[in-house]
Amino acid sequence: MDNVQFPVFKKYADGKSFFKIMDESKFLELKITGKTFTIHQIEAKILPERVMINDMLKDDIGFWLVSDAAEFEKNLNFCQQNLRELK
Repeated sequence: MDNVQFPVFKKYADGKSFFKIMDESKFLELKITGKTFTIHQIEAKILPERVMINDMLKDDIGFWLVSDAAEFEKNLNFCQQNLRELK
């Protein structure tokens, strides 16, 4: 990816999953499910994970919506204060 300024923030349209892409091989996913949430840290070690990150960055099909650091942090703080984390 040329000229990408990391981190890059994306989200799903349903407002239940938020992504913080740290670089071309790592991202965090904040996923909200009912009264619980999970945080997944993914380090791409296999091709499908690398393809997913590339797809999120390129987003040729408009599947991931653009987000920003403030929205990611707001949702993370809400989850940590109001929901139960699943590990």
